[in-house]
Amino acid sequence: MGGVTVIDPVFREWLVRFREAAEASQRLNDELGALMLQEDDSDSYIGTLVRLSERAEEASDAVAKLAHAGVTAGGFDLIEGLLDLHDALRARCAGGAA
Repeated sequence: MGGVTVIDPVFREWLVRFREAAEASQRLNDELGALMLQEDDSDSYIGTLVRLSERAEEASDAVAKLAHAGVTAGGFDLIEGLLDLHDALRARCAGGAA
């Protein structure tokens, strides 16, 4: 049987930050989408729309920067390797149960 795969704490921290940034970006985009459906042309509505659009853009930029950092550091290669390991373990367990 092979050795235990140890996940680097830096990778774990990056993955948590990436997930949090993606979730925040999605929430802002959902909120922006819902706001855009309202039929309002008041100054306060337009101001809110602009501010929320800016926040959504900033959140999207944060996700892009984290994704770039992950690609540069090989984070996505590690994720792919973990998925391959997971699939291999599932196949092995399924073969043993048969």
